[in-house]
Amino acid sequence: MAYFLGTNVVPGDRRRIEREALGEYHDIVCRLGAKDFTFEDCWRSYRQNMLGVLIACTLGCGGLDVGFQRLHDLVKSALVRALAAMEDLDVAEFLPRGRFLSAGSAFSILSRAAYKTYRLSRRQQWTAND
Repeated sequence: MAYFLGTNVVPGDRRRIEREALGEYHDIVCRLGAKDFTFEDCWRSYRQNMLGVLIACTLGCGGLDVGFQRLHDLVKSALVRALAAMEDLDVAEFLPRGRFLSAGSAFSILSRAAYKTYRLSRRQQWTAND
């Protein structure tokens, strides 16, 4: 759900439908046998998994044929949509805040700094894309 809604649905539409879409997804998962899986659990998991969408977009950018403009535009729109979703869902809450000198915390600090910097620089573009 995070990948589909985060990369394929324009931010304004995603904002309008995501809770209802997650509600339907939650109902299906529960009908298939999930026990003790509340909608709040589902919503939190959706928000957390939106961070994973960034990995998929990053890997996609790494294999991008720079000579193929259509593919470039497709990956760029997916990345912009995913970043807007991450901003809307406040996924920075899920980045670890551990000891400063550990490898995990260094990655976390750099990730948060890069995310916040990018978010600030792109705020105007996200608003225009709604």
